[in-house]
Amino acid sequence: THERERFIDDLIGYMTLEEKLGQLDLAHSPHDPGLEAAIAAGRVGGVVGADAPQRLQTLATEHSRLGIPLLIAAPPAAMP
Repeated sequence: THERERFIDDLIGYMTLEEKLGQLDLAHSPHDPGLEAAIAAGRVGGVVGADAPQRLQTLATEHSRLGIPLLIAAPPAAMP
């Protein structure tokens, strides 16, 4: 709808380049020592294999500037 499109256009206009690029980082490692700081800064869009997904989601939604939730995925299954 028109209202949703306007919201998205406004959000994209408000985002910094760093935040836009962060939304493209969808396979970030949960073992990165700087992960929590990167999430709080809005530089991560998704994490694969997170040990504490709720804690990371809280960082993204309550402590980042835009509050955009993370995409959290299970690690890929091993191939036989």
